[in-house]
Amino acid sequence: GGGGGGERRREEELKEEGAKPLSKTEEQQARNKEVADELRRGRTGISVNRFECERVAAEQRTIADAYYKAGFVAEAKAHEQKARDAAPWVEDRREYETPEEAARRREAEDAKLAEEEERRRAVMADVPAPRQSAKVELNFSKGKRSMPARERLETDEEVALREAEDIRQKKIANPDAKGPAEDQGLWLKQRGDHFYRTRDYRAAINAYTSCVDLDKRNALAFSNRALCHLRLGAFAECVADATTAFDLLKRVKLEGKDEEERAQAMGQRARCLFRRGIAHVRLGMADQALADVDAAAKHAEDNEELKDDLQELRRAVAGCEAVRLKGEGDRLFR
Repeated sequence: GGGGGGERRREEELKEEGAKPLSKTEEQQARNKEVADELRRGRTGISVNRFECERVAAEQRTIADAYYKAGFVAEAKAHEQKARDAAPWVEDRREYETPEEAARRREAEDAKLAEEEERRRAVMADVPAPRQSAKVELNFSKGKRSMPARERLETDEEVALREAEDIRQKKIANPDAKGPAEDQGLWLKQRGDHFYRTRDYRAAINAYTSCVDLDKRNALAFSNRALCHLRLGAFAECVADATTAFDLLKRVKLEGKDEEERAQAMGQRARCLFRRGIAHVRLGMADQALADVDAAAKHAEDNEELKDDLQELRRAVAGCEAVRLKGEGDRLFR
C-alpha cells in the first residue's frame, strides 16, 4: 500500500513538471537510492519493507566488490557500510582490508599464537618427567595342556603327582614361599582350634579332618581331633587319632633342640598318651590304660600339672580294674 502510493505520487509530480516518464530500471534505481538515503539518515518518513532493504544491501555489496577488485578499498568499505545500514540482519557481510591492515592482522594473529605457545610451554615445564623404565621379572608355573573332564579323567595318583610337581616347581622358583597346601592346612587347624574353644566339637572335627587330608603328617591336628572325639564319647576314634599323633611325634628327633623345645615336644607326646589312656578307661581296657599312664609319666617328668592329671587317671584305672575283678569274681561264683 505504502510503496504503491509513493509511485503514484512520483508519477503525478512528473506529470505536473512535464518531464519524460522514467523507465522501470530507472525507477527501481531511484527507489533504491531513496531507500538507502532514508536509512542512512535515520528518517522514517518513507515507507520501506524488508525485501527492499535486502535488495539495496545486495546492490551495495556488488558495488563494494567491484571497488575492491579495482583496488579502491576505502570506497569498498563505504559501500559495505551502506549495505549493513540497509539490512543489518543480513549475515552475508564483507571484510575489506588494505595491505597494511592485512599485515597488522597477521601480526596480531602471530603474536596471539606465540603467546599461546609460551603459555603451553610454561604449563609443560611444571609437568614431571616420565618415570624411567624398569625390567620386572615374573615367575610363572609351568603350563600344562589341559583337556575337558569329559575327554579324560585323571586318577588319584596322577592328581597327587601333578600337584606335588607343581609345588616342587614353585619351591624351586621361590624357596621361601609356602605352598597352598601348607597355608590351607594351617588355616584349617586354626579354625578347628577356634571351634574347640567355642565347644563346637563336631565343627572342630570337620576342620581337623580337612587339615589332615591335606597334610597326613600334622600330628597336632590328629591329637586335637582325638580330644574332640573324647569330648563327644567316641572313644575308639579317640584311641586311633591319639595313636597316630603319638607315632608322628615320636619321629621328631629331639637331638640338637634347646630345653624349651624339648620340653614342648615331650609334653605333646604325654598329652597324646594321656588322652588315649582316658579313652581306654572309658572302653574298660584297664591294662592298656595303665600302660598309657606309665608311658605318659616318663614323658611328663618336668610337667607338674600333667603329673597331677596322670595321678587322677591312675586312680580311675584302679577303679576300672576293681570293677573288672568284681565282675570276674561274680562270673566264677555262678
